[in-house]
Amino acid sequence: MKPYYEVIYGGLGTGKSTYAVSLLDIKNTFKLGVASPLAEILFANFGGMKRHEKDNKRINLPFKRTSLNSICEDISKVRVKTLFIDDWYTFAISSLFKSPEYIHEKIDKIIDSINRNMHIRRVIIVSADPNFYFPLGGYKKTAIWNKRLFSLADRLTRVDFGVPILIKK
Repeated sequence: MKPYYEVIYGGLGTGKSTYAVSLLDIKNTFKLGVASPLAEILFANFGGMKRHEKDNKRINLPFKRTSLNSICEDISKVRVKTLFIDDWYTFAISSLFKSPEYIHEKIDKIIDSINRNMHIRRVIIVSADPNFYFPLGGYKKTAIWNKRLFSLADRLTRVDFGVPILIKK
């Protein structure tokens, strides 16, 4: 049975993760925090990964740092009802030098990993808006990641300045 997919997106620093956490039943949730040192450098968000980890510990949210290379294996180990992935956009950064074919295959593998895990009933995924001035075709690659994610969503919410706006229900 396919889990219920909720996608929350918006600009950088708009409160997407904070809003997503407000939707969670912490005791039945596992968070996979997508980490990319390249993303921290590109967005001058030094310490962003550590800040999220401190927030997770503060609210007792079980989590693991993951990457594009380990996400499928990490998903297979989830044993709770809700999977929280934060931030899908980091996958686009991590695949900056990959072909569109590779990106589509990787997305298929991630979605398949989620759908095959019988424990997962709900998936909450946070993603960021693409940066239109992103070099090296980065905008187009981000569009691939988000287009696939948005089409998968059962519920799609945009967050601007901490205010959630329901786009798709």
